Amino acid sequence: MGHPSYINPPTFSESLTVAYSQVTVAKPDQLLFVAGHVGRDENREMVSDASLHTQERKALDNIRVA
Repeated sequence: MGHPSYINPPTFSESLTVAYSQVTVAKPDQLLFVAGHVGRDENREMVSDASLHTQERKALDNIRVA
């Protein structure tokens, strides 16, 4: 099995400083692991609407970006 690859978009938090990667792709099977995705915007601020639905939508949007 080859080495995994790590994806850490620059607009996301500095996850590597706290020992995890935003996205890890394990090859050859192409398993995808995501971690640390929350409802933060591109300025790393929590979305203004504190509702669970809004935060969930933003977290899922962040996963799509990654």
